[in-house]
Amino acid sequence: MGACSSKKSTLKCLNLGNLQNNLISEGPASPTLIFSKRKDHKLDFNYADEVIQPTNVIEENYLKYYNQIRHLDKVIQNQNSIIVQHILTRQIFIAEVLDHNEKTNNYINRFSNLFHENLQEFVEIYCHCSQYTIIKNYCNGGSLESLILNESKHLTIHQKQVILRQIFNVVSYLHSKDIVHGNLTLKSFEIVDQSSKFQLKLVDLHSTFISDKKPQLKLRYSSPQLLQAHLDHQIIEPTYEDDIWSLGIIGVRLVYNFQLFTGNSLRDFQEDVLQERRNQIPFINDSFHCEIQDLFNQMIEVNPQNRISMIEILESSLMNSFQLNLPQKSNNIIMVPLQQILFYMMAEMFSDNSLEYLAQLKNTKRITRFQLATLVRKQFKHLYNQSQSLFAVNQIFKSQQELQYIELIVRFTDKRSIITKKNLTKAFQHFSNQQQYLKLNDILPFFQEKEIPLKQAFKQFSQEKIDIIQFYALMFDYLKQQ
Repeated sequence: MGACSSKKSTLKCLNLGNLQNNLISEGPASPTLIFSKRKDHKLDFNYADEVIQPTNVIEENYLKYYNQIRHLDKVIQNQNSIIVQHILTRQIFIAEVLDHNEKTNNYINRFSNLFHENLQEFVEIYCHCSQYTIIKNYCNGGSLESLILNESKHLTIHQKQVILRQIFNVVSYLHSKDIVHGNLTLKSFEIVDQSSKFQLKLVDLHSTFISDKKPQLKLRYSSPQLLQAHLDHQIIEPTYEDDIWSLGIIGVRLVYNFQLFTGNSLRDFQEDVLQERRNQIPFINDSFHCEIQDLFNQMIEVNPQNRISMIEILESSLMNSFQLNLPQKSNNIIMVPLQQILFYMMAEMFSDNSLEYLAQLKNTKRITRFQLATLVRKQFKHLYNQSQSLFAVNQIFKSQQELQYIELIVRFTDKRSIITKKNLTKAFQHFSNQQQYLKLNDILPFFQEKEIPLKQAFKQFSQEKIDIIQFYALMFDYLKQQ
């Protein structure tokens, strides 16, 4: 993999021992096969939460196992981030390339021991040619800033509450681990996918450990104390109270799409902040906006000693009342066969031909583990030995002994990169033959063996027709089931 030599890592071992112990009976794990352990403790092929790997750093070039891809939306997490696709699993990830130095070591060491549902996860770490490459889960719903710019008028109070709760929770988690972010902005948060449920991830924790200088844009989210230090050319350590201030500024933008301070220059902006020359927040006469405005006022007190604490924010009546009224997730089992078929059709429609080696199994009614293992071993013998190939196949099959071809392709396809608003619009037009509705007869001729479950699913819709809004809802619901 090139002439340069890799440095030996000095990082602490990742906390993955329990996961490895659970899998020891299933064969050796490859450091480059991506699987996850879900909350229900069942192994899942898609979207790693934890990673099976025998060592904490893989001393190889990550490009041996990943391809860079350019057809997806650009990632702006930082200038070192690129989108990659795992060669075997076909899942999409972010690769963050960083120099091998003390700051990066500290970043990886701290981040690798953090686990929170709203924190972008580490998947793998590679070391090659004096550089680390950190593989992280991919978000394709855009930044919180882009959401506010494009969708602010359409966000409901409930959706704003959902977003606020996630933001407060993840920053509170960092504080509980003695980590102050210090650089929070609207771009610190990205949305996992393009559904309307808005699951957020904090994606720029690297800036806490690696960045010394703040761009002017980030300073507009900074507390008066950090602003003053910057203007005085001083470097001071940010505090928990500084994060609270930033969250207050972010919250006002989210709820009101409004900027409290708008000085023309950074100096004017800083003077407006210090002298509390705020723009007047629009008055909305309802209980939510009255309570949230009071909360924001406590978060953006100029004197840090007067600012509300994170514990007080989470224990406020506003946050507690919201927490008690979260909607329960419900799955309609009748829809699953239809959703799976529609996703399979989309996977075929947007295929990059990387799964052509599986096409010879298309007419096989029931695919066995042995059949798939033979193909995987042949296709990836330059990457994986026989034990690793068998291990991969076991994870794909899970507890099932046989799979249909449709199920196989579904498990080899990255759902987040396929189920997007743009792709759904194209797919609906194609599947419905440019009509306003998708009907049973548009699908059934290609899936006669699924006639009964397809008919049952279509009966759930008025006149047994699916319009584009219902199609969106079906597919985003399918994405959330994974």
